[in-house]
Amino acid sequence: MKNTAVKKSLILIVVLLLGATMIFAACSESSFTPVTLPAHAEVDAEDNGGIAVKYGEWLYYINGYTSDTSADNSYSDQVKTTPRIGSVVRIKLSAIEELFAINERENLTSSDKTKQIADYLRGENGAETVVPRIYYSGNTTTTQFNGLYIFGDRLYITTPNDELTAGGDKQTNQLVLTSYKLDGSDEQRHFVFTDNTVQLVYAQIDSKLYATYVLGGVLYRLDVAAGTSVKVSVNRTDEIDEVYTSAEAIDDVFNSLTWDAAGKCVFFIDKTNSICKLGIGSDKYDVIVKNPDITVHSGDNPHIESPEYTYTISSVNNGEVYYTRSDGSKIYWADSENGETVALNTNYSGALGWKQGQLVYTVSITSGSATYYKVCISTSASGSEPTIVLKAKYNSNSITLTKIVGNVLYYTSNSVNYKIDLTDIAEGKGTPYANNPSTAGWAAPDYVDYGTIRYVITTTTTGALNIAKFDTEIVKTGDAVSLLLVAAND
Repeated sequence: MKNTAVKKSLILIVVLLLGATMIFAACSESSFTPVTLPAHAEVDAEDNGGIAVKYGEWLYYINGYTSDTSADNSYSDQVKTTPRIGSVVRIKLSAIEELFAINERENLTSSDKTKQIADYLRGENGAETVVPRIYYSGNTTTTQFNGLYIFGDRLYITTPNDELTAGGDKQTNQLVLTSYKLDGSDEQRHFVFTDNTVQLVYAQIDSKLYATYVLGGVLYRLDVAAGTSVKVSVNRTDEIDEVYTSAEAIDDVFNSLTWDAAGKCVFFIDKTNSICKLGIGSDKYDVIVKNPDITVHSGDNPHIESPEYTYTISSVNNGEVYYTRSDGSKIYWADSENGETVALNTNYSGALGWKQGQLVYTVSITSGSATYYKVCISTSASGSEPTIVLKAKYNSNSITLTKIVGNVLYYTSNSVNYKIDLTDIAEGKGTPYANNPSTAGWAAPDYVDYGTIRYVITTTTTGALNIAKFDTEIVKTGDAVSLLLVAAND
């Protein structure tokens, strides 16, 4: 009887200890109460990503820039009272105009306006935290692809890895790709990147989400749902290439990666100094322009003898690559294997390839003491009789061509962004669509349209998050107001 009693006592103690452990675990486990689900909407592919994404009547956005990857990043309701810099919040687009209305009240001091805007953002009709995790990226090379994304009914971000090492330190030099329902629930960890400077570009193929990413100069394809990653490999068939691909030491690292502005492909120069192309989401790349006279040595010392000349990629667009060779000043173009076609006999600085070998470039014209600038499309390799895109008389300031997406040319002049459809240039002048502000760290300026209003959203290194309206009539951005959701005492 005594032994039985002892056993029962021991069992009771174990049960109590287990119960206490479970209660402690439940109390210490981070938990976040979701917001309401939004009505279903579609996201414009060109507007996806960045600081903010428009989804129906809502604007989902990153709550300011943070460089502190070691800050509290728990999936917790703590953000309800203490909003985090860098978390994901949302606000109805209709409510943003109230922020500007407050800012325009003449009877308020500057500090009163700041306080009332902050109070409104915390109020019932203001902003609310959707995902408490911090968005972060150490990628400052291709900032145009950074930020939050919405695919289907889920929101995707990269966030510092808060898992602990054996020594108890957070692994914040790593990033975790996570996703959530649009109410902030159902957190899923898809993949851990071993370096937080990873360049990441998404692609939906047959309703399946992939990501192409670069780490250490190596390209990988990630199946997001499965959380599996593979190093991309080459489509090669000839004898020399078989020797080349067998030498893994020289098959890994690529140089001069140049992404298509629309994010559909990437071109690069491999170790044979050939120009290659990878479709975003693919696990195989093709050699588009093979460098001639390549000698490949395998065995104990795999290496490549330097070819007679090297290539330099000038621009890529619509699946085509435009490049120069070290033996001359011509611009070439290619869109298929072994292409080597002259696009233009003159290498204009800053020229962008458009399609089928046509180049868009700027020309300066001096008249008296004044200089004017025009933009042309080449119609032949000789450069004779080009098509005039922008007439010189409209442009007394220098022009920088930034990108071509589809048939639309984007350029900057006098700190203002313009665009023009290259298939519709009857008037020969561009349309201003925003100013050209600076942003902090991982962020590129973001632009959101709401009816006839164009918003410009920027961040700063101090954590500020500003939104302004761009006036196309006066080609100027108005006063900015803060979108930053902060605690009451901040």
